[in-house]
Amino acid sequence: MVIFGLLLLLLAVLVALAAISKGGDPAQLNLQLFTVKTNVTGVYVAGALTLLVGVLGLWLVLAGIRHDRRRRGQIKDLKKRAAKPGGGPQAEPSSSAGDDDDGYFRSAPRDPNA
Repeated sequence: MVIFGLLLLLLAVLVALAAISKGGDPAQLNLQLFTVKTNVTGVYVAGALTLLVGVLGLWLVLAGIRHDRRRRGQIKDLKKRAAKPGGGPQAEPSSSAGDDDDGYFRSAPRDPNA
């Protein structure tokens, strides 16, 4: 499968190089309102850019759908936890300033008046 994919990529690169290097023939695109005069290379590059923008748009739509699906799942999970008795957010047990595990507060300056 990987070899087949690499062969297709190589073929695409060869076609792109041939179209760009040998595409000097004039081409005309009639769009009813105006006419675009270019060459075959310009048409090929315009098509490649159109494909790139289309793939990018599709990727953004799919990423947005995945993000929304993940977000809906999180919201559903939070609602399910909140509906359970005792399933809400748990209060952290309070500790004194000097009893932390990592020693962070022990090294912080203290107010001598407190």
